[in-house]
Amino acid sequence: MSEGALDVTPQRRIQVTRLVCAGIVALFLVSRSAWHDIGSAIAHLLTPLGILLASAGALGRLWCSSYAAGNKNAVLMTVGPYSLSRNPLYGFSLLGGLGIAITTETVTIPLLFAAWFAWYYRNVIASEERHLRAAYGARYEDYAARVPRFWPRRSGWSEPARWEIAPGCFRRSLSEVVWFVVAAVGLHALHDFRGALALPSLFALY
Repeated sequence: MSEGALDVTPQRRIQVTRLVCAGIVALFLVSRSAWHDIGSAIAHLLTPLGILLASAGALGRLWCSSYAAGNKNAVLMTVGPYSLSRNPLYGFSLLGGLGIAITTETVTIPLLFAAWFAWYYRNVIASEERHLRAAYGARYEDYAARVPRFWPRRSGWSEPARWEIAPGCFRRSLSEVVWFVVAAVGLHALHDFRGALALPSLFALY
């Protein structure tokens, strides 16, 4: 399938992401961690690692929002986190999503999530790049030549002395990022709840 062949409008993107998250929860509910079956310490290390990554993803998205709130569709974002990567918001979303998936105390589910994210968001990013090229032309081409598409590179760091944002947009962003941590903690709590009730599982996942 070629780039842009998928429906990657913001509304569709949110719907698809929610469906994938629901699928992760469903898979978690019918499986168990094989690391627990073999008494591995890995199972006990995965949960704090997952919460740490989910928190880092939430803070990173909030950092991006401190620049993008009210500005993302009005100006070409090239400073702060956007001077390290052209898509820092998606980078931190991947980090936070992996954190949530890791709290399932498996490696399989995070790998499945990462594979889906790489496949689907490649099209999302390509669609947004076409829009930016049409809107900003040579300015975007120059920016794209200097700043990596996804993985950050510190050599181009740039930070303004002052930056104006829309408080309402930033407040909404704050309410959104909180759910990364809530989901990570909630998924682990669900794991403990299943254990307390001795609910059966269909298979084990590493």
